[in-house]
Order: sequence, then C-alpha cells, then structure tokens
Amino acid sequence: MKKEWFKKTLFYESIQRLKAYPRLVGAILLMDILFIVSMLVLQNVFNVFIPRNVTEIVQLFGPAVVLFGFAYYLLLLFSYSFFGYIMLHCIKSFVKKEKLSFRYLGKYFLLNLFIFILGIICVIIINLGLQTVRPEFMKTYILAILVPFLFLFMIYTFLNHAVFIETKNVKKVIRTSFKIMFTEIKKYYGFLFGNAVLLGILLIILAVLWLIGMIFHGRTEFIMRNILSGMALILFIYIALIFNRIMFYLAILKKK
Repeated sequence: MKKEWFKKTLFYESIQRLKAYPRLVGAILLMDILFIVSMLVLQNVFNVFIPRNVTEIVQLFGPAVVLFGFAYYLLLLFSYSFFGYIMLHCIKSFVKKEKLSFRYLGKYFLLNLFIFILGIICVIIINLGLQTVRPEFMKTYILAILVPFLFLFMIYTFLNHAVFIETKNVKKVIRTSFKIMFTEIKKYYGFLFGNAVLLGILLIILAVLWLIGMIFHGRTEFIMRNILSGMALILFIYIALIFNRIMFYLAILKKK
C-alpha cells in the first residue's frame, strides 16, 4: 500500500520520466550550459567596450547609462528566454512529442520580462524594509522575510513556466499562476515531498563528508572535503532544478 502511494507522487513520476528519456535530460543540461556560456561571452564583450570604473561609465554615457544598463539586462534576459524556450520544449517532450517552433518565443520573453520586473519591485520593497531594521534583528528579518520570499518567488517562476508550456497567452499565464500560487499550491504536495527527499540526500552526503573530515585532519583532506561539499551542493541545486521543472509541469497537467 505504501509503495502504491509513493508511485502516485509527482516525485516518483518525475523520476520515471527522467529515466525514460536520458537524451532530453542531456538536452536540458546542454541548454543550461549554453546559457551560461552566452552570459559569460556577453559579459566579456561589454567589458571590452565599457570601462569598469563607475565614474568613467557615467562620464562616457551620461544619463544614458541607465538605458545602456537596461539594454544589457534585456540582452541577457533574451538569451535566458531563448535557451529556456528550448528547455520548455524538452520538458513537454517528456510527455508529448512535438516539433520545436519559435512562434511563441517573443511571448515567453515578455513573460520573463514581467517576472524580472516583479522580482526587482519585490527586492526594492524588501530593501526598503531592510533599512528600517536594527542590526541585532537583521538575521531574524532575513529568515522571516528574505528566505520565504525567495522560496515563493521560485515557486511562482516555476509555475509561470509550467503553465506557459500549455497556455501561450501571457496574461492568462500570469493570472493562472497567481491563482494557483495563492489558492491551490497546497495540492502540490509532490513539490514539497520531492524537494524534502533531495534535501535529505544532500544532508546525508554532507554528513558523510563532515565525518571524513573529522577522521582525517590534514590540510589536504580539509581542502578536498570543502571542494567535494561545494560540488555536492552545486549538484543538488541543479538536480533539484531539473526535478522541479518537470514536477511543476506534471502538476499542471494533472490540474487540467
């Protein structure tokens, strides 16, 4: 009976989908790598033509520096949207095969632009609140406000992208995501269960590395432990990212 319950979870279904289509997982990984490469290339190109000193930048561009900075982030956001669009196609292919079309790339870019602007507004509001907090209450403020915000914003982003796969109307995507976010998110226990399992695995790995560090006290062992811990953390974050992408899409499909 317990096994039957587990097989009905989004976590289990996501595992089965990922195991069945390793090429799609590889394609998603490739898109993430290409986005990182494009981001580094874009940054290096701007560094060649733009001075690093803030004063020199202001003198060079004057009031247009704000527009120039905005253009840089728009290019970065377009790169993210381009590779992310292909990634969404791969995620949909876990369930249904379709030919890749860039017909709705512009709409996906607008959706990401909305999420980006929303994130900036929220950060500004949080930062204004931060200015009023006493230093002794700073940690409490971060735990009570910043951590929940990042968690909820991550959920909202995943929801938008998952809904967009099935609904290409940007206004409807935003409206539906907000509705699910505040009225129906409790139904997606698979999200919490899946991430709890992944977090548990990470903690076990970190505990093993910590025990190894306690047994071996040499400098080399200490450095290796820190390197392995960092690699485990990065790997966990990426695996959790892939799982959440497909789990949210499967959750949206179950809602239909």
